[in-house]
Formats: sequence, C-alpha cells, structure tokens
Amino acid sequence: IAVTIERMYNPTKPDAGPWYGLTRPQREALTAAVENGYYALPREISTKELADGFGISDQAMTERLRRGITALVSNTLLAVDDEE
Repeated sequence: IAVTIERMYNPTKPDAGPWYGLTRPQREALTAAVENGYYALPREISTKELADGFGISDQAMTERLRRGITALVSNTLLAVDDEE
C-alpha cells in the first residue's frame, strides 16, 4: 500500500497560512515600513510618518510593527527550530 502525505498539521501551532501568522494590518504596516525605508540606515521615514499614513498613533504603529515581527519570527524561524 502506497501512502502519500499531502499535508502535516500540528494542532498545537496555528496554521501560519500565506501571511505567516500576520494580521492584515500588521502585514500592511510591515510592508509599508520596508517599502518606505523604515528599516534602512539611516531611517528614511519615522514611526509617526508611517502612523499618519494609516491614521493611527505612532505608539499604535510601533506596537503593530512589534507584534508583526514577533508573528513572523514565531511562524518562520522558531517554527523551523521546533522541527529540527
């Protein structure tokens, strides 16, 4: 009997899906940050300028970026470490 595994699922980890656990607002914020030079040295845009583009406070933008980066690392780098 031949068996082909199509997909493995670990119920203790949420399915990361195509956005690696990011919410749409986190994905949009991170994308805008990279595209506008937020992570460039020197920085080409401030958190406040990014936040203004989304109509949120700079503190909310900082938290959105932080949570987004945490989700990306958790669902990529840390997920791979767990499998090794």
